Amino acid sequence: MDERKYREYRELARTITGGDERYLDLLHDVLIDLSGSDKWNNIPTKKERMYYLTRTLSNQFYSNNSKFNRTYRKFNTEVFENIELEDEPYMEKPTMDWVNEILEKEMKDHPDKWYDIGLFQLYMKTRKIDLIHKKTRIPKYSIRETIKQMKFWIKQKWKEEWEK
Repeated sequence: MDERKYREYRELARTITGGDERYLDLLHDVLIDLSGSDKWNNIPTKKERMYYLTRTLSNQFYSNNSKFNRTYRKFNTEVFENIELEDEPYMEKPTMDWVNEILEKEMKDHPDKWYDIGLFQLYMKTRKIDLIHKKTRIPKYSIRETIKQMKFWIKQKWKEEWEK
């Protein structure tokens, strides 16, 4: 192969890969594979050869299961500067007894929250929003929102308790 053809092929590979740093590796691997191909060696015109090379380079570069992907992309290892992660402080999960106690205490302190507390206690027993909906005729959306708010409230209470 003469120098002029090689420069054309090299520029084509750089264009197809969008300037990726591995474009020369791609080009050389494809040219090595094509050198043994009868189809490539029997292409008569320069235009057809360029088209064939363009399709081959594109397929190799953009395919997820190509030889290029398996060789150069799949096991791309990056060097991380700081691998050590800060430890998160350990926090126990609340027990069901504690949750029941906090709900009873809240019911005594704030009787106006009977709806939220009662709905959450019903959810703790059944664990099914559909059953609660059928039993109470409360819209499912409302049940979900109330349960979500109560879970957040319980998590906040537990966090306060844990920090003491």
